[in-house]
Amino acid sequence: MFPGHSDAKEQSPSDNRLLVWTIQVARHVKEPHGWTEYEHREIDDLAFSPDDQRLAVTITHNGPSSGKNMHSGMHVLVVDLRSPETNVQQFDLSDTCARGLAWSPTGNGLVVCGTVLRLADGASCDATALPPIVREDSQQKAFWLDCEHVILSHDGEILDTACRHVDKWRLEPAWQIGAVAASKGWVLLEHTEKRHEDWLCEYSIVDRASHRALSGWPIQRCGARMMLAAGAEALCFNVEGGRLHCRAINGGKDIPVPKQARNYVMSQAATSSARVLIEKWEEYRIPWWEGVLIWWLPYPGGPPALHQRAVLDLHSGSWISSWKPRTQASMDHPYHCALSMSGEFLIESGDGALELYRLPR
Repeated sequence: MFPGHSDAKEQSPSDNRLLVWTIQVARHVKEPHGWTEYEHREIDDLAFSPDDQRLAVTITHNGPSSGKNMHSGMHVLVVDLRSPETNVQQFDLSDTCARGLAWSPTGNGLVVCGTVLRLADGASCDATALPPIVREDSQQKAFWLDCEHVILSHDGEILDTACRHVDKWRLEPAWQIGAVAASKGWVLLEHTEKRHEDWLCEYSIVDRASHRALSGWPIQRCGARMMLAAGAEALCFNVEGGRLHCRAINGGKDIPVPKQARNYVMSQAATSSARVLIEKWEEYRIPWWEGVLIWWLPYPGGPPALHQRAVLDLHSGSWISSWKPRTQASMDHPYHCALSMSGEFLIESGDGALELYRLPR
């Protein structure tokens, strides 16, 4: 099912994305009464809907509302990709955690960093029951279990879209939920503990309905940045040394990763194709002048820099596109990026703009 990759496929392509449209999405934001108007707005996160027809965008708002009082909140925009200039919905939430954006399997709701938003009536609630100031850094995460329920990572509590308790997923001691592929009915369970001087890491993929582990699971292998690539039917993570490693969901066998992709991390994955969005980060470097020469030296402790992005077909090992990300002028951060559910489109955001690209077939 996963043949070895030929040398020809190890060649990474140049940037061959096709630009479809560009819009200044920040200008569509309308501040509610009492919220300060801003000339420059930065996008925090973005995600395609399951049918690839809409895009969800989050924008944090921080500023004084009146006098010495401070008002913090978040705008959620839902953009129709067929008419992005004229069809934009806006929802305003009293929350400042605008990352961790995920659509429900049917596209009727969103989870934003633990806040559940129903698109039909605009109602929202906090599934994690945590203050906004600690929610982004919390280990308690909320995942869509199906189109009407979310599940919490640490205690397995299952809630409806009004954040009311419905049921509980029975977790073994010291185990937690690491990810959910709702469209496939897969739940990733993980367990990490330190024994003497060594770490023990165990991962299992279980069926949502039966709670039974799939063939080939659990596995014992410590890794970082665990991600379910539903379309590629794989679990991918980075092992010691930063190397990208993937295993097949059914059977747990290794999936060959192209040589040039081994120092990348997986950022996103399509749900109906084997395409994945990967990123290469490098250690932070500072300039050092020696006469007329400039050397870029590693700076220990500095923030890593995003060096390259690429879209890869995980089954064939084919590189679809590869490019160097731009940096936002006002924040000195790289542009945000999202891969569509089909893997056919890609969108980048930065400096208040959205750019939609079509990827090669």
